[in-house]
Amino acid sequence: MKLSIAIAALTASAANGNGQATAPTAICIESWRYQDQASWDSTLIPAFEAKHPNIKVTFAPNLDGSAAYYDQLPKQLANGTACDLITARPFDTSLELFNKGYLEDVTDMPVLDNFSKTAKTAWQTDDGKITFAVPMASVITGFIYNKDAFDALAIETPETQDDFYAALDKLKADG
Repeated sequence: MKLSIAIAALTASAANGNGQATAPTAICIESWRYQDQASWDSTLIPAFEAKHPNIKVTFAPNLDGSAAYYDQLPKQLANGTACDLITARPFDTSLELFNKGYLEDVTDMPVLDNFSKTAKTAWQTDDGKITFAVPMASVITGFIYNKDAFDALAIETPETQDDFYAALDKLKADG
């Protein structure tokens, strides 16, 4: 499924209405995930280029990782040096790029039919009306805590970032 979604996203970005490039085209894909280079080079790009021989794809990860990528990306978008396709972080980071006009409305891309409403949420406007990125992966994170330790220190379940940090401070002070 990941391969077909990646191919659909690539095709939509480089092709005319029938899915074929009208002339030789080059596409650059940018990401912080340098660890994915082998997968792109050995599987994703060859599969895409086999179906679309007039489109040459290059995967260009930021070798300095995530923090550097998101520090450099807005500057690259502003001066026109970013790749054609970028890896977009979920929620506010990419929403800010969309609000600045750097990301397109992709709400009507048929490939999005492959994703649940929940999977698309991280790349939508706050009202859920516009999708501005095609999901590649979904990661749900959360915290598991020791209720007994919280109870012993009279710590309420944190509901805000400030509550969370206050709980950490109390735990740290207790040793």
